[in-house]
Amino acid sequence: MNDVNTLYKVRQREEVLEKMNYNKFIFNGHFLIFITIMIGAFALGYSNWLKDIPQNINYRLIFSVILSICSIFPMRTFFREADKLYLLPFEKHLTLYIRKALTYSYFNRLYLPVVILVIGLPLFYQLMGGKFYLYITVMVLSFIFPILGLMMKWFWLKYGLEIWGINVLLFIVYASGYYTTLKVGALSGLLSIVVLIALIILLENINRGTFYQWETLITIEHNHKMNYYKFVNMFTDVKVLN
Repeated sequence: MNDVNTLYKVRQREEVLEKMNYNKFIFNGHFLIFITIMIGAFALGYSNWLKDIPQNINYRLIFSVILSICSIFPMRTFFREADKLYLLPFEKHLTLYIRKALTYSYFNRLYLPVVILVIGLPLFYQLMGGKFYLYITVMVLSFIFPILGLMMKWFWLKYGLEIWGINVLLFIVYASGYYTTLKVGALSGLLSIVVLIALIILLENINRGTFYQWETLITIEHNHKMNYYKFVNMFTDVKVLN
């Protein structure tokens, strides 16, 4: 157990140090100035738009779709090519590793729905008036949905199912939960949580005795790293891509 915990800590530390190294090239002075100007321009335009909000637009649906997309977090495992050989005999002892990896995946992307919620806050404050508590409920759901979704994604992939399938399913559950909460009431959002928990329990029971899909998990992690490197490569040279 201590070896598994140490392995995870080493790999997470490597990930954090690598991102810190590359982020200093991304968030340099010029880019920060550009971002500041863009945020200021958006805030000014948004505040003017809020003074005369166009009617006959389903803002609840649009917001629910955007928030649902942002609530589907990628799963990070830090698995590498050699793990399918060296960690294969120790699958039963990797439960703590996976739990920590899912926790990292959750907090690493939590900022995204928070940003969407902050942007939507003044809009729905004007639209909903006395029922603004429903927006507060959506905020709570946006913190609960992603962690349940990551747990469900893990069992889904462990069973050998395609990643796009779980993303579509999560989008449907999230969008229906957010939208019905804003449109109907808070209880409908709680129903979505019950659905997710029931699916997690079902998948967990189905997965008893199954083995990790190492090729799939390693490929997903590799693709995530490559996408990050390609983004960073727009700002500075990445040795891995050269």
